[in-house]
Amino acid sequence: MRFVRAFLTASLVAIVALGGSSASAFAASDNAAAPWRYDFGWEYCWDGGSTDYCFDMKGNLHVTEFTDGSSFATINARQTTKVYENGILVATVVENTLDRSMFDGFGEVSMLSVAHTRVTGADQQCVFTTILKKVDFEIVLDHWSGPGCR
Repeated sequence: MRFVRAFLTASLVAIVALGGSSASAFAASDNAAAPWRYDFGWEYCWDGGSTDYCFDMKGNLHVTEFTDGSSFATINARQTTKVYENGILVATVVENTLDRSMFDGFGEVSMLSVAHTRVTGADQQCVFTTILKKVDFEIVLDHWSGPGCR
């Protein structure tokens, strides 16, 4: 799941960088260009022998580019993973994520990633939230919280 989030975030950064833009959350409304949106989703299963993993990912990407060269992008996604042992469902993992990237007109980059994960299995349930914030690709916040597993 972290791989998918990392892939989506890297894709977002590449899309915005190739567009030659940067982001500002507090840009004046008369500075805003038309925003655009991309909806995505896919389903697939990975055969791991006696253990199979089936993934269902849905989400969207919103990007707003401003006339001053800054930009703001948000990815909202939900991934459901079902784990099967010998054809029997043994666990379900649901992860809801919010990734925001801001690029200002001076080259500063700020990224925030929040993920809320719920794992349900035959003998345990886990709930936790992670928060990761980077400014100019340096980690400034890396936080994990939640009741954990019971």
